[in-house]
Amino acid sequence: MLIVGGVLNLAYGVLLGYPITVNRVKGAPATPRYLMAAHLSTLLHAAVLLGLVWAARLSTLGARWPPGWSLLPGVACGNDLSAAAH
Repeated sequence: MLIVGGVLNLAYGVLLGYPITVNRVKGAPATPRYLMAAHLSTLLHAAVLLGLVWAARLSTLGARWPPGWSLLPGVACGNDLSAAAH
């Protein structure tokens, strides 16, 4: 789920970049504030979500937590992600 969310955020950030590019090509001195904020925040959220995928793969918390307490669907279903990291 983190990978899907990260990729979707990345795609949405790229789509928000197109109006910024069109605006700048037309000669506008500045980009609208909220368009730039939405563009940057989606790209940053994508980086955080994709970074969490990497951190979850390296984590050993899933092996110690009882089933059902994990936030990772793969660990809750019995797939031990910590074994893949070693």
